[in-house]
Amino acid sequence: MTEDPNKYECQIPDYPVPDGSSQIEFLRQLCTEALVIRNCNDAAHRERLERELQRTAERGYANNFLLLWDLVKEVRRNGGLVASCGAIESSLINYLLDIATFDPVEFGVTERFIDVYDDFGGGLTFDTGGYQYAIDYIVKKYGKDFLYNDTTILGPTTVWLETGNIMNLIKDVTEECNLDYMTISLDDKKTFALFSECKMEEFYGFGDKNKRAILSDLQPVTFRELILSDNLFCLSENKCKEFLSRYHEKTKVSFPLPGISDILKDTYGVVVYVEQLEQIFHRVAGFSSDEIEHLINECHSNKDFLGTKRMFIKRGMANGYSEDKLEKFWDEENLSGDFVYPHCDRYLWLPESLSSTYLAYISTYLKAHFPETYQKHRKKYPDHL
Repeated sequence: MTEDPNKYECQIPDYPVPDGSSQIEFLRQLCTEALVIRNCNDAAHRERLERELQRTAERGYANNFLLLWDLVKEVRRNGGLVASCGAIESSLINYLLDIATFDPVEFGVTERFIDVYDDFGGGLTFDTGGYQYAIDYIVKKYGKDFLYNDTTILGPTTVWLETGNIMNLIKDVTEECNLDYMTISLDDKKTFALFSECKMEEFYGFGDKNKRAILSDLQPVTFRELILSDNLFCLSENKCKEFLSRYHEKTKVSFPLPGISDILKDTYGVVVYVEQLEQIFHRVAGFSSDEIEHLINECHSNKDFLGTKRMFIKRGMANGYSEDKLEKFWDEENLSGDFVYPHCDRYLWLPESLSSTYLAYISTYLKAHFPETYQKHRKKYPDHL
């Protein structure tokens, strides 16, 4: 399918495909090869990739993916550090192109980067040198029109660029210690010990006293549990207590609706992530990805949810669920509010937690294993990185 850059209000440059094939064909080739390289050439990954590629072709996003791939590849080739943030982490294509850090299939992240509305884009965070190289590279190869206010890549899915001292700190320490931060293991015991003792670095809210209390109670020993601590912090106090009680086997695990145990098993029957709600809406009431996207836009514009509630209950009943249980689920989750608004104060998107928790983990790993070098460079930056 041929890309049509004129379909968007802002025209973006075309990535020059080297072999003369179409952009979507070249993107498919890159991703298919990466499935093998990244050891994820199984049915679940192939099916997810095919869905994303079809959606990409339908919406004309191939060019956007290739432009990001080109930029990240060149910045890293020049020695700059790049970390993806937000919705970028929700795409398997981004993971296969080495733009995103985490495999969305492994972490159960839905493909928001493709079905997203403008206010929930994603971002790339660089060290200072990498950021300047990125800007210079974009202007030299694609021209100034590709950027808005020198900080945002314009296109069908907007991507913002920023520099952060946390990336500068990671670069300073890893360069002196001759370490590639992208190879750091995510199951390091010394690092988790610092989190459990609340002696981790205070990045991305991990210094908040309430989050410290959750960490102290949770005692995380896996990266997934660290992500949980970030999300539990955003839940209501009662819901957080219920989760911790089930986690410590003080309360029996139960599920609010039948047939969704696989969706909530990792969170002990408690809805923690927005993605879980999306999956429940799809499983229980047959909501399509387009309908869920429409629902998100309704939340964003604060429209009445009564019609959506009726639809959820009607469809759920048609699928064999009882009206009482559907009503109770809706009311207990307080779904008449903005439960899927990307920056709500009760549920987080998994991609947001993946990004922030990852950098907090990397910085704490460096503190645990290279304390003197870490503290020496840490003094160069403000308290809040």
